[in-house]
Amino acid sequence: MADDTPTHLSMPRAQARYSSSRAGLYRLFAHLIAQGEKPVVKNGRKTLVVTRVLDNHYASLPAAKIKAPKSNATLAGEVV
Repeated sequence: MADDTPTHLSMPRAQARYSSSRAGLYRLFAHLIAQGEKPVVKNGRKTLVVTRVLDNHYASLPAAKIKAPKSNATLAGEVV
């Protein structure tokens, strides 16, 4: 099966794919550039996001540690 992932995305499509604001993406780009990565390229006036770089970045993040929620009785101060 062929990989249908595009190699580059426009900024609006990147915002939708990564659920991030434009400003959030630009902060991430600055961080990645400081690490020697090339997360964006220009095609004329258009900024294109290199999906491989961002996909690798998000894949390298640690898993979230989520605690089980407290029961409603405990939150209300009642003893169960």
